[in-house]
Amino acid sequence: MDESFDLGLSGDQVRTAIAEPDGRFILGGNFGTFGTAGLARFDSRGIQDGTLAASLYDVTAVRLDTNGGLLVGGGFTTVNNVSQPHLARLFGGSIQRRSVAWSSPYVSVGENGSHPVLTIRRGGDSSEPLSVHVHPLQATASPGLDFDAAVQTVTLERGVNSAETVIPILDDGLVEGDETFYVELRDPTPGVMVALSSRARIDLGDDEISSMLDIGFFPRLSGAVTAAAFQSDGKVLVAGEFNWVDDAERNRFARL
Repeated sequence: MDESFDLGLSGDQVRTAIAEPDGRFILGGNFGTFGTAGLARFDSRGIQDGTLAASLYDVTAVRLDTNGGLLVGGGFTTVNNVSQPHLARLFGGSIQRRSVAWSSPYVSVGENGSHPVLTIRRGGDSSEPLSVHVHPLQATASPGLDFDAAVQTVTLERGVNSAETVIPILDDGLVEGDETFYVELRDPTPGVMVALSSRARIDLGDDEISSMLDIGFFPRLSGAVTAAAFQSDGKVLVAGEFNWVDDAERNRFARL
């Protein structure tokens, strides 16, 4: 044992540890000693590195990614008071690192309803303005028919940490079922990283009714139908577990 190396742990839970190529190392768990709840970095002498300014608790797994960031897992539900349950990516511990990401990765709207509004969130230093391009991408929904595919440029001015962008929805009048497309953040200002949540999904609810459905035939029954038949005059006989049909009492059997 190296008796000269002592972090002074007392009553702390160390759940995981990793070494970095430059000799630093990171501990994850539940701490009180280091002024952090669940994640702390140290140099090779055991001196805490204050640039890893992440507030979260109950860290059970930490991995380095190829870009120098950290993938962190555990029992936490927030990171720096932002909702981020159980899995998070941290940008290498530098508090000056700048990033952009979608605030929510999923939006659902109707084809003839309101246009989806998506929020871009800035991470890190906000002392300078930054810009990022918003690219709508085809999936099952078609550009020019279901949505406007024009690329947008969104700018967050100095001191502004979020901005909204609207993707115009087009009603093509076709019966095609619900559809999906994506919106991706690309080409941010140099020095700004696009986070893992660079792509948001937008679901479109189709407002056209299939021609297969006779919308004029809409009997209201209080229970399940177990059998049905047509009579020669076109009327319909139904049997089942109902007691009412169209507000009239009909016990188990009715003619429509």
